[in-house]
Amino acid sequence: MELRFSRNSLFNTVLRDTQGAPLFRIDTRKGPRKVSLTTVSRFVGGVDEPSREVLADGTSRNVTGDGASDTDILLMGLQEEQVAQIEWHYWSQSIFRIRGETKEVKEYMPGKGVLRRQRIFTASNGQKYKWQFGCNTCWLQLDDGKDTVVARFHRSSRGFVGKAHNAYLEVVQEIMPIIDEVIMTFIWVEKRREDRQKAWQHRVYITP
Repeated sequence: MELRFSRNSLFNTVLRDTQGAPLFRIDTRKGPRKVSLTTVSRFVGGVDEPSREVLADGTSRNVTGDGASDTDILLMGLQEEQVAQIEWHYWSQSIFRIRGETKEVKEYMPGKGVLRRQRIFTASNGQKYKWQFGCNTCWLQLDDGKDTVVARFHRSSRGFVGKAHNAYLEVVQEIMPIIDEVIMTFIWVEKRREDRQKAWQHRVYITP
């Protein structure tokens, strides 16, 4: 399954399936104490049938997002249910909030390996997972000794090689029951990867 970013911003976007149906919203803004707060919300409710748009010739078609608006979300009357938050801190550990729990990143998802390029967490299904990140992307594996890949981030492409596409997170069906946790941890890991890449370019130290 592909969770496609309607915008190429990791922190302010709507995640849609391959048919364009909105599944999650990622929203980032300033919170209390002027720290940045990223909220992951799931779309719920709405009407049973998709809203339809009447065209000039009298015909109609399903209303779908174009990647630049939430028109279809509004017309379908979808509600948003908050499922996770990340409170970002620059000089100290950031904080995860999920399932009524509040934990520092190092407690919820401790680092491992060279330069802590691996982050391991235990999901609500009792299974351990391991995020790994390289220079250009990140991927999620089962931490079971076999390192089976269950999610992988694909950056956007302008189509110079292959077909142009927005960024998307590819996931296997088996992890859909814990997708809230996967999205939350993915946002932190990808932000971490980007920060490390920029820090390396400018030789700037960032908090482990």
